[in-house]
Amino acid sequence: MREVRRQERLLREQWEAAQGQARRWGGVGDGQRRILAQLLVLTARGWRLVIGRARSGDVLVVGPGGVFVVGIGDEVRDEAGAGLLAATKVAESAVASLGMSPVAVQPVMVQAGQGPDGGHERIRVLGEQEVGRVLLAQPRRLRAESVRAIADHLERVLPDREGVVLELGTVSPSQGDPDGLFDVDGLREAALEGARRAPIEQWMTFLPPDQVALVRRNWSGPARISGPAGTGKTVVALHRAAHLARRTTGRILYVTFANNLPRVQSTFLRTMAPAVADRVDFRSLHSWAQEFLQERGVPVRLNGDKSETAFSLAWKDHGRESRLVQIDPGPAYWREEIDYVIKGRGLTRFEDYAAVLRKRRKAGLHRTQRQSVWELYEEYEARRRERGVHDFNDVLSLALAEVSEEGGGTPYAAVIVDEVQDLTLVGVRLLHALVGNAPNGLLLVGDGQQSVYPGGFRLTDAGIDIV
Repeated sequence: MREVRRQERLLREQWEAAQGQARRWGGVGDGQRRILAQLLVLTARGWRLVIGRARSGDVLVVGPGGVFVVGIGDEVRDEAGAGLLAATKVAESAVASLGMSPVAVQPVMVQAGQGPDGGHERIRVLGEQEVGRVLLAQPRRLRAESVRAIADHLERVLPDREGVVLELGTVSPSQGDPDGLFDVDGLREAALEGARRAPIEQWMTFLPPDQVALVRRNWSGPARISGPAGTGKTVVALHRAAHLARRTTGRILYVTFANNLPRVQSTFLRTMAPAVADRVDFRSLHSWAQEFLQERGVPVRLNGDKSETAFSLAWKDHGRESRLVQIDPGPAYWREEIDYVIKGRGLTRFEDYAAVLRKRRKAGLHRTQRQSVWELYEEYEARRRERGVHDFNDVLSLALAEVSEEGGGTPYAAVIVDEVQDLTLVGVRLLHALVGNAPNGLLLVGDGQQSVYPGGFRLTDAGIDIV
């Protein structure tokens, strides 16, 4: 109880000192002074303020929760919001050299004299009484030495600003721990080293500078990020999703092939960037396509067991005694031929199949052998239709047809595809069709060792030109 009373007394002293310090600043109204006083109190708890020398305009607030660009006003107007977003871009550029992701820089508008928490496009809007509590409650991203070093860096690169702290007792702007001051290279290495030891939710705040550049880059059309396993491709893709969600008004679709990854990735993004997490849809490709077709009133009768039975019967009648067994006696290889080369590439005529290149398929096929494959395919399709079911390739083909029709557009501003090397040609065409060649519209992330994808296709076969 004694400790509680001591903390209350200390907080009152800090608040009174902050109010007095803010009153000495000219050129600001009463509401702005009250908010600045709240922010000053945060500096007694390890936060730093970097403020304009005229004590007007937005305030950069650096703390364990990241970097916040705080605008102060009586209400959120369009011009004020645009100015705050412009200041946020400046702050993002300033900390990019330190390896900080744009995700860690967040715009906040505080309304003097008001209380409700809300939102205005990409800006979080807080009431006057909330700002201190909300900032203190943010997930911890930065260590104390990083907070000090980032604030010092912002002062150096933004000469129209200066750092201020609460003037209370022996606390003054000139004091600090000299061991916590780093140059740019030192801070980057310290942050990354600390991040490697921290849970993934914390180290996602920092990236190597070349990865930060990929997150922030503007592409004139479809883009691809490639690299071997373990190089951080998915982390870059998640940061990119958050960055685009803050830069656009439409939704972002983040697609993977595997069914179990979207929930994990969604959890990571919600921890990294909670303000925009609801604007990013994490889905496996087939589950998204099924839901999309259902919303458009297109019947989908996906049944894996029945389609497998259809193929087994087709193999019994048109495969088991054919010339195909001389190449590979197992039905699995020929099921893959149908799934990846024929249906996966959207082929509907034998002449197209007879001419297609089948790169990375272990056996070359001449025309008569391809004719046997086509007969197996046609028998499978007949058996499948008899049972009134679709397979996974059908779902993607139906979705592609629906998107391609006039008026079949979607609300997505951007599509990010993780592990693109697992998708068929029809799957890649479908995702490309959602956004076309719009700037920053399509980002493909995958294994850098692969330039030929399942069924032997290249991205140019999907109409995607990576410049």
